[in-house]
Formats: sequence, structure tokens, C-alpha cells
Amino acid sequence: MANPALTDAILGATRGTRQHGAWLGRRPWLGRAVLAAGALAGVLLVAAILAGWWRSPPPIGPSPSPEGSASTAASASAAPSAEAVESPEFDNPVWGLVAIPNADPAGFGGAWPHDVVVGGRGLVAVGSASPCCADAGYDDEPWSAVIWTSPDGRRWELIPDLDTFGKAGLRAVAANDDGLMVAAGYEVLPPDPSEPEHLFQMEARLWRSPDGIDWIGVAAPDGEIRDIEWSPLGWVAVGAVGDAAAVSISSDLETWTTERFDPGAFDHVAVDATGVIVAGGCLGDQASAPDGCGYRVATSTDARTWAEAELDGSVTAIVGLLEGGFAAVGEANGRAASWGSPDGVAWDGSSFPDSAPDGFTAAAVGESGVIAAEAASDGTGRPRVWHSFDGRSWTLIAELEPIPGQLDTAVRTLAFRDAQYIVLGNGFRVGGEPSAWHGS
Repeated sequence: MANPALTDAILGATRGTRQHGAWLGRRPWLGRAVLAAGALAGVLLVAAILAGWWRSPPPIGPSPSPEGSASTAASASAAPSAEAVESPEFDNPVWGLVAIPNADPAGFGGAWPHDVVVGGRGLVAVGSASPCCADAGYDDEPWSAVIWTSPDGRRWELIPDLDTFGKAGLRAVAANDDGLMVAAGYEVLPPDPSEPEHLFQMEARLWRSPDGIDWIGVAAPDGEIRDIEWSPLGWVAVGAVGDAAAVSISSDLETWTTERFDPGAFDHVAVDATGVIVAGGCLGDQASAPDGCGYRVATSTDARTWAEAELDGSVTAIVGLLEGGFAAVGEANGRAASWGSPDGVAWDGSSFPDSAPDGFTAAAVGESGVIAAEAASDGTGRPRVWHSFDGRSWTLIAELEPIPGQLDTAVRTLAFRDAQYIVLGNGFRVGGEPSAWHGS
């Protein structure tokens, strides 16, 4: 099925993604000695030693805040949250930047990492390399899937010999409880002679792997797949079938059951610790809506009955929290915005200070909470990373080093593994360079 809108998504999208396998995170440990009561002279001596020599590691975020009230139609701009404040004096301790191998040929902007999962030897990231430009056709090069693996977020290897994928690209990857990974993407096919205005066709494809290195194709649901996640019900793939947004469920990667919604497409799917599923995307009458469509989330515990809610803004990532509930990040009215929900149905919105850049591009969850990266729209090329315990109250924790020699730096996806944050992105220019940041 030809879909010209997908060309723009491949060649110029900056859509963020969310973290899979969140259960594998680990909370960083902050030790505090509790001094026994003693003589006044002893206490004063210990206090003097502490004052002169002890320096505690910097916190990664604020103390958890009480659960806020929820509303089914969350507006980040109409009800700013006093808790969502910028912390300009943050410590930027152990953040490092490393280049990751580029695809050969790299194509327009280089190879783009779109998603990352904890799995294989440590981490597996998937992406694509695409030809330039909007008039790219089937015979142009490269159309290629790209996969990287890393044991620690610092050393990355490009998986070679992906010719079995054909002309393809990868958008998302997820892992189940047994470590089996499934990557979702598309295959590029010759144009349909009956639709000469389209220079190629795209069909949804899925691949599975036990280690991130060896991949085999599996049955995919009809339509287009934009995101995938594992749930207690099985694999959950979201996207569109025809003109309708769609959610598809499979327990065995052989047969799929699909639920269709209003016109549009779901871009993101998340599952929380209780097994609740949330799909989110741009739905509605694109001919009459002010912005073409409205962002809507659909929530279910059984994949049969769905509750829907609208969020006032544009969401770039949704994550399920480890104690239940969800956090979403994106943009509303030209500023960064976030939304939190205890159940996926009722959502609270939070807006950020006027000094914050335009919006978030990606988010991830681990036992230390949620991290989100925002666009580097202030001309510095230095994306910033924020931390939250609940998706409502946020603290700025890092300003990332820009990629040398690049015109701009964009964060595409985040992960959390072994008490370490992993950030993947790339510079934006012809021959752009994919890169990774890691921080404690």
C-alpha cells in the first residue's frame, strides 16, 4: 500500500521513542551514614569532618511528590504545574559522548537510531538509512535496516550482513520476559503501476531475534506498524490499517487480532507494571480539525474494551511506570510539556518555563524514574535531559555535549540499564553521524 506521508517520516522525522524492558533497570544507591549519639565533643568532631571532607553524590531528581488530581482531557498549557520547574544549577557529572558506527552507505543524514531495548549482550538499537530526498524512489540507495549492539552503552558495534532484510527500515524494537526481541519496520517495494504518483510502496514487516545479531522474519499484521511492545497479553503492535488507527495483538507472532479506531494512526504504545496498555496517536477528521487531527490515547486491560482520552498537545513518547501508571512527553503551544496518569485514562498536564526549548523528543523509564530529552532548539546544539519520578514534576539533570562537526544534534531514543542512562541520537546533515551519550 503506497503512503506518501511515510516518505516524510523516513527522511525527516524527529519523532522520539520510548524505552522497552524497563523492568531490567536498577536504582542508583545513595548511602547516608547514620551517626550514633555520643558525647558533644564527638558529635562536633564528626560534623567538622563531614563539613570539610565529605561530598555526597548529586541527586538524579527531586523527592517524589504526592499524587496529583487527574482529568480526562489534560491541557498542558491551560493548567501549568508549579511542580514542573527548571533547575538551572544542575551537576553534570559522568556524561560521555561516543560515536557509533555509521552505515555504509549512510545515505541522507547518516544512519538514524530510532529505538533501543535492553537485550542481547546488553543493548540493541535499531534504525534505518534512507536516500535523499523527498523525491527518493525505489531504485535509489540506500534503503537499509540498521542494527547496533552494545554491552555497556559505551562501545557499539554495527551488525553486518543485513541483506536478508532487503530494502527495509526499522522503527521500533521490544523484548519479552524471556529476552526474545521483535523489531518492527517496513519493506520498500517497487511502485504500483496504477499509482504513478508514488515512487515506491511500503509494507509492514516484523523480525525476531534471541540475541540482536541473528534475525528472522515473522508474520506481521495488516497495515502499517509504527511501534511495538510486549504485554501480558502478548505482542502489541500499533499503527494504521487503511485510513484507521489500529492496535494488533499476538501471543505467538503467527496470528494477529486487530482493533480499528477512528481515522488516523497510533504512533506509540506503552505497557505499565500492571499490564495496562496505552496506545497514542493523531486521530480525527484531518480535513476539519484545526491542526489536522488531535492527539488521543486509547487504554485497555484486555485489548477488547478501550477507554479513550484526548491530550492537549503533541506527544513524542509514552512510557509505562514500574509501579503502575504512565508518563507522556512532547510539546504544547510551543513549549515542552508532559502528562502523567495513574491508569492511562485520566491525565494531568504540566507545562514548562518559557525558557525551556520547544519540546521533548524521547523518554525512557527505569527504577530511578523517568528521563526525557528535549530538542536543542536554542541554537547551542546541546540537548538537555530531565528527570521525573512520576511524569509530572521534573528536574533538569544534564546538558549533553553536541556532536562535533554537525549542524545540529537530535536525541532519538533513550534507555536505562545497570544504573546508567543511555541516550542515542545523531547530527543532522548529509553524512550525519550517529552517536551515543551515557551518564550515571
